[in-house]
Amino acid sequence: MALVIHDVSHGFLQARNSPEAIGMYDYTAGHLNLMAGAEKAAFDPKTGRNVPDTPVLIDGTVQNSTSSANASPSTPARRLAVTAAQAAATGGSWAVVGNSGAIAIHFTAHTNGQALIMQRPDGPNPNPYLQNADGSHEIAAFFDMNTYSIIPFHIQQSPFCAGHLVLPNGNGLVVGGDNVDLVDPFLTNGFPSVRIIDPFGQTNTLAPNMPTGRWYPSLLTMPDATILIMGGVQAEGGGYAGGCNSPDASINNPTYIIYNPTTNALSNDIQFQPLVTAWPINLYPFLTILPYSGSVFAITGAAVAAFTITATGWTADAAWGTPVRLPIPALYPQTAAINLLPLSAANNWAPEASQLLTLHQKI
Repeated sequence: MALVIHDVSHGFLQARNSPEAIGMYDYTAGHLNLMAGAEKAAFDPKTGRNVPDTPVLIDGTVQNSTSSANASPSTPARRLAVTAAQAAATGGSWAVVGNSGAIAIHFTAHTNGQALIMQRPDGPNPNPYLQNADGSHEIAAFFDMNTYSIIPFHIQQSPFCAGHLVLPNGNGLVVGGDNVDLVDPFLTNGFPSVRIIDPFGQTNTLAPNMPTGRWYPSLLTMPDATILIMGGVQAEGGGYAGGCNSPDASINNPTYIIYNPTTNALSNDIQFQPLVTAWPINLYPFLTILPYSGSVFAITGAAVAAFTITATGWTADAAWGTPVRLPIPALYPQTAAINLLPLSAANNWAPEASQLLTLHQKI
């Protein structure tokens, strides 16, 4: 399995490949603690190198994963300092460390040890862990990864089905959302919303709305630190996402838009033909930046190709050649996963993308 780390200091992805990797990212020490797998050394995303035989932290056992149902959510996990070699010998473990507050449908981890967790509105069965003093119920919470405590967090514009990432300055960006089970004005339509989440002050600030709504969009940090926001639909259940046998193409949003965090401004929507062609299986398109060229590697439906994308237009990357076709579409509701693998001298530093179960294509 491939494990991906987003380097929030520099705004790019670092990846570490391990067949059995289970790990925690230590934001204080700045490295990944691998608990199992063929590559056990701590991984430093700042340098892109392993740190061999250095102490790493793994969670001690409260209850094994096979019996975690009997574990007490309030029981803190022991913290064990072990070397990478010792971790390899023990194989690591799972531990129940507390209650996350919200169901982690959406999750962003921040540099101050806080994780923002967002879930679907509960309608007639609100989440009791996220109740405010006035009786209202939130659908988001900050989870403290050091104390395992939770704080209900208010996001007025429903973030369910949004896209999200961590910006280079450490803030979160949550884009798009949903319009079901709303409680106006406490919880409102999130389709067009762009939200800046400050994990330090725990505040939610709105950027300008997008000109069109997006349900299931993808976000990508570009080499110039702007944010590519691509795809989605303008109503819940678009395409085959809702099990529709006759998808309504009128709600398709086969466009992208660029958000500039420095100026807090959005570009215009720009139609992206690969998403038109991929309809109705075109939600949460897979995106990653290719080294050297800065092109956007994209999987749209069953098509695999690379593109030069700017705020004013896009072109196919001529170096890519003819787009590759997968045997079946890979986007939602197929729900695969993708990762850019670490560069290696063994193949002369050629970038590769690995899509779990369906793709291992040299790029």
